[in-house]
Amino acid sequence: MPRCEDKVLARFMRNVNLNVAGVTFSIRSDGDPQYIESLASELAAKFQALRKGKPRVDQDLKLMTMVALGLLDEVHSTRANLEVDREESHRLASALLAQIDAILMNGQVQPSSE
Repeated sequence: MPRCEDKVLARFMRNVNLNVAGVTFSIRSDGDPQYIESLASELAAKFQALRKGKPRVDQDLKLMTMVALGLLDEVHSTRANLEVDREESHRLASALLAQIDAILMNGQVQPSSE
């Protein structure tokens, strides 16, 4: 039996028609249809660039896998970079807070360790 929150979510879901690699299909999503269509268009363009007009079912699956792996690599690299940036931001914020505390406590600025 569907949960109440599933029923509520279903009310906000819309069908979005997509065409990727010559295959048209419909998905249900609560996301912005134009955004989802733009993602599908980008995926289709990346796929088409690898395909270079030579359709073959076995080859198409390999190419789509290559596109997906490339996109996943971008996602993972971005996440790793964000984590490094987050750690650096935390370190800098801590150093600034230490300087502010020093000023408030005794009116002196501590030399930076950078």
